[in-house]
Amino acid sequence: MSYLSPQNQGEAISPRLFAFSLAVTEGHFISDDMICDVLGPAQLPWFRLVERKVGGRVRRTGEPVLAHPVDVALRALSLGFGDAILSCALLHDHVEDCSQDLRVGAELLDLVERGGRDRLAHDLHRLTNIYGIILSSSLALPEGASGVAGIVDAVRAMQAALPWNISQRFGLEFHQLCEYLLPEISSRVSPGLGLDGLLRMVRDEAYQVYIGDLADHVSRSGRPTVLVVKYLDLVDNLRTSSLANKESVRRILHKAERVLDQTYWLVNRPPSYLPLLYDYAKCHLIQILEQHRAAIRQLPDTRYVVMDRFYLEETNRMRSKYKVDNAAGTVADLASRIREANKTASQE
Repeated sequence: MSYLSPQNQGEAISPRLFAFSLAVTEGHFISDDMICDVLGPAQLPWFRLVERKVGGRVRRTGEPVLAHPVDVALRALSLGFGDAILSCALLHDHVEDCSQDLRVGAELLDLVERGGRDRLAHDLHRLTNIYGIILSSSLALPEGASGVAGIVDAVRAMQAALPWNISQRFGLEFHQLCEYLLPEISSRVSPGLGLDGLLRMVRDEAYQVYIGDLADHVSRSGRPTVLVVKYLDLVDNLRTSSLANKESVRRILHKAERVLDQTYWLVNRPPSYLPLLYDYAKCHLIQILEQHRAAIRQLPDTRYVVMDRFYLEETNRMRSKYKVDNAAGTVADLASRIREANKTASQE
């Protein structure tokens, strides 16, 4: 189901956006005129780039891979955001969706920079979890190696094998992993922790560093683009999660809460819509949990009783943590206020 359907959004829906989202979700042909009419002419090359790279591929949930970046962009558009955020939304998952390869990341950033879009290139760099890509690409440990030292050796071997320009472009992330994050983790690893547990720990800690880098980028640049896209990305990731896969939902929620909690210190800075968007994201996550539970309860199989209980517990926990009562009503109100804030800002 398209995210823009009234059942999922709980707010006023533009028929034009709904028709576009549905066409992408169902894999229909999307003309240049449709893209320009809905997203604007500036987004045409980025839409076509993503479409060429991931067209025809589907996620485990059955949705086209293309649907997620498009729906994040449409969500941003429906909230009144402009071209800079729409471009970032369309391209935010480009590297992970294409190949989990740093070469692809470098090619994308080079392409954007050649087009004179240096700010977009910087934002995309920060939105891409380079740490996760390095770890995923390098964790074939050298023979006989183990533990944190083995991971460091594998990461350094990967960096040495890359072309110089790519190694330099992502040098900060390699340095952070090998000189700070992994040695710090080494001091906290318990003797009985196996390799699988260690890798989970490393990936989790690396994600935390990635979000910290993203927040620092927003603070230093004064541009909230990456934070806007990340919040909307969290919402759509949960929306497209597999209803009956408890671990997948739990993992998505864990990451979402980490982003919300690590970026809370930014939300009272300009522009005025940031605190509204923060509240929109947390309330929308709760609303989606409620919708997932309602959907699960329609299934007659008794195996889903466990998931029903899981969604109830997670919904109540999130409501309590973020002090939310009426998630659906709050989402609709916040969406309206964000649109108004963006409209006011564009007129100033």
